[in-house]
Amino acid sequence: MGENKLDLLQGTLDLMVLQTLVVLGAQHGYGIARRIEQVSGDEVLLNQGTIYASLVRLQQRGWIAAAWGTSGNNRKAKFYSITQSGREQLAKDAAHWQRLSDVMGRVLAMPGEGGASKTKLKLISKWRSKKISAAASLPWKPAARRWCALAAWTWRNTNIAKREDS
Repeated sequence: MGENKLDLLQGTLDLMVLQTLVVLGAQHGYGIARRIEQVSGDEVLLNQGTIYASLVRLQQRGWIAAAWGTSGNNRKAKFYSITQSGREQLAKDAAHWQRLSDVMGRVLAMPGEGGASKTKLKLISKWRSKKISAAASLPWKPAARRWCALAAWTWRNTNIAKREDS
């Protein structure tokens, strides 16, 4: 990945794949990867080896199922769908990331010895109120940007799924 692209934290790709399957329904691996890239604003780029390793891992855990079908360009492809145990795991993981997101927001908002800069506090306030969609622009260390981008992606996609379920 390039210097401007985000490195994924361990375990986050599986969560992204599960959420994508909840929102879009059954998809082939290439479609899942492209959707994650699209939703991330191309901050996350996935190669075939990365996405398929995640799909195999999720299938072995029983969180997704696979069936052969025909893709949009009339080629044979394996389509993946989320199972009930995958939905339950997604709910657990999403709750965990929401808690972590809340904690990180509070810690990052903590003023230093000289007090937090007005810019940083303003950005945190906007992020908390979900007024900014790309946390990658935050002026913090790369690990904090990766975490914020993942939290924003998870929040946005969880709320999309909730609206579709209504």
